[in-house]
Amino acid sequence: PFNASLPVPNHVGKGFHTLTANAFDDVGNMGTAQITVNVTADPGPLGVEWTSPYNSQELSKSSFPFTISIRIDDNQSIDHLEVSAVDQNGNVIIIGSTDHPALPNLSFTWNDKPTAGRYNVTVRATLTTGDERTESIPISVR
Repeated sequence: PFNASLPVPNHVGKGFHTLTANAFDDVGNMGTAQITVNVTADPGPLGVEWTSPYNSQELSKSSFPFTISIRIDDNQSIDHLEVSAVDQNGNVIIIGSTDHPALPNLSFTWNDKPTAGRYNVTVRATLTTGDERTESIPISVR
């Protein structure tokens, strides 16, 4: 018997799914086995790796326009993705968005110079399952 544990990508929705394993030997023989699994868990976190800015980074106004670079663990699970900044008064600045990102590495340019203060830079994704995921990091502008 063979046991395995593996993470399920966010684009795999709840419900029953069939997994198929194919085995081949060196002379071309093949064997197949199938198992049905029931996915009951909600999708996991979005899995954002912040390349730029980094968590709690302090930026100067002269660094704008500023490029926000991220890497998404499971870009195939994303239907729509939006990057924004929220200031300390709750005002939202939309920095950019994309539909169905083809690659995991994404960049967005924050063009307008913000006022000095603290911001939460946020990635909000709508998954192909319809679920929403959000990840944020704080930054400050001086």
